Formats: sequence, structure tokens, C-alpha cells
Amino acid sequence: MPAGMFTVKEIVDPSDPDFLGLYTDVWKSCFPLDLLPFKAFCGKIREREFKEGVYHIFVVKNRGNAVVAGISFYFFFENRKNGFAFGADEYIGVAPDYRKMGIGRRLAVLRSKILQRDARAGGKKRVEFIMGEYYDQDRISPELVRKDGFDPVARKTFWKKAGMKALDLDYENPGIFDHRKIERVYTVGIKINPARYHKRIPAAFVAAMLSAYYRNFYGINRNHPVMRRLRALLKSRESVGVIDLV
Repeated sequence: MPAGMFTVKEIVDPSDPDFLGLYTDVWKSCFPLDLLPFKAFCGKIREREFKEGVYHIFVVKNRGNAVVAGISFYFFFENRKNGFAFGADEYIGVAPDYRKMGIGRRLAVLRSKILQRDARAGGKKRVEFIMGEYYDQDRISPELVRKDGFDPVARKTFWKKAGMKALDLDYENPGIFDHRKIERVYTVGIKINPARYHKRIPAAFVAAMLSAYYRNFYGINRNHPVMRRLRALLKSRESVGVIDLV
């Protein structure tokens, strides 16, 4: 992202016109199948400091003051059992005319810096993990790829270059628009800071991360079938393997 050509700012007010520009002019084209409703974002921005952490949205604007990219993510502090800090990606998208300029890569770096800042503010040395959902090319149908408009392999390649691995986990999640629907089209990417977890992560840590993500992104509670199956799955093992994101 060439210096001086773009500016970056955080959205802290849901009525900010730059957020509307991000949603309508960038994210709608980047995420035609799985973009949360506008009102859902407004609520999260309004309550951006919640009991489990902080919610962030940043936008990138060009010299003409138009929004051309943006990223949203969570900072979580799991204090009840494990006492570790972690982040979760939500959306990152760049308008078509501004791709291949390093904007997405710079936003990923910014996300990591903000999460580290949040961790230090919460009394932790670092964010230990950053997770995110990505379409699994072995599960996603050709029809879904066509409707989505993005190559799932290209998306994974981007995140692999950003340091992401994957959890060796048969992952499922509730539908974004219908929580009764169970989907199995994603895999979980993971960026790991502590060297001791580069091959395996304690199952209790994985449970804490995914449960917090389910609660705050999907808005489901512990009694949802996905939550129950996640607990049962992770109780059956001590750790979850880490593999290449391919």
C-alpha cells in the first residue's frame, strides 16, 4: 500500500458514512453469500467493548476520500479457564480496482498490531492465537464457488502467506442467516505465536476460541447443537493438530 495514497481509520460510530461506504461499495461485492446484515454490524460497533473483549472495524480510503477496503476482527480475553488472549478474523475485503497493491496484506499486519495492543492493555504479553474461517476447497461445491466469485484456493494462499496454518478438525458451524442449519464448508485457520503450539494446541484452548467466536459472530448460546457437538468432540481428545493451510 503506497505511502500517502491511502489513509486508514477505525470506525467507532455505526452512523459514520465511511462504514456505510465499506458495507455497500466494498464488502457486498467481496462477500455476496455470507455477509452479515448491516444492522448486525451497527450493533457490534455500538457495543464494541463487550464483556469478552473488543470489536474492531478499520477502513482504507483513497485520496478522493472513497472507501476502498476494510477489515473487521475481534479481540478476546479468555479468563474463565485458560487465561489467554486471542483474536478472530471476521471480514477483510478490497475493492476490485485496488487489489494487488498490498492493501490486504497491510490490513492483516494492522490487525495483528491492534490485537497485540489490546493484549498488553489487558495485562497479557501477547495474543497467542488468531483464528478465522475460510472456505475449504474440498468441501465447497463448484456452484458455491461460482456464486461467491472468489477462488477459495487464492484466499487460502493469501492467508498462508500471512502466517496462517489450519486446525486438523472436522469443523462445522451454524448458518449465518439460519442458525438451525448446520454447515460444513469451512476450515479453521490459525496463526500461532507461542512456538510450543506450532504442532498441537490444547483442546481446551480450541474450545475456548471457537465458543467465543460462535457466541459473538453467530449469536448462538451453549445449547446450540454446534456448541454441544464441539464440546463433545474436544472432550474426546487432549489436543488438536496444526497442519498446513492448503
